[in-house]
Amino acid sequence: MILMALDRKDFLVLSELYEDARMPVSEISRKTGIQRDSIVYRINKMKKDGVIKSFVPVLDSAKIGFPIYSYVTLSMKSINSEKEKSFLSFCEKNPFITYIASLSGKWDYEIVISAENIEHLNAVLKEIRNNFSELIQVYESTLILSELKYDFLLGLVDVKTRNK
Repeated sequence: MILMALDRKDFLVLSELYEDARMPVSEISRKTGIQRDSIVYRINKMKKDGVIKSFVPVLDSAKIGFPIYSYVTLSMKSINSEKEKSFLSFCEKNPFITYIASLSGKWDYEIVISAENIEHLNAVLKEIRNNFSELIQVYESTLILSELKYDFLLGLVDVKTRNK
């Protein structure tokens, strides 16, 4: 993995894109004082180097009918390649599972389930347990009451670029 060195101007551009990814380059230039050509170059370079993965809207799950948001951590037993692929395929295809991560430590996986209500969350959890009972050793579900910080790593870019 090649580490891309970001500078303060990159941070300023990212900050504006973070506020509105559809903001015109001319507006970013006006707000940051950076030349338009430089902004276009920096955005294209960050996209090419994989720093910017995509420009996507962030939806409020409650406003689209899914107010229940739960982190579920799972510890697996007797894990083998075939069973693991089946589990991951199930999670990837399930529209209510909105995040999947492989972990180190006590838990093997973390998934996020978005649900219409508690009964719906329970139904999704039961479906996972029923389909993969031979694979899941233990799981823990934690409801998210409110998100207090959601910054898509912009704060880390700020730390890295403060003295540049």
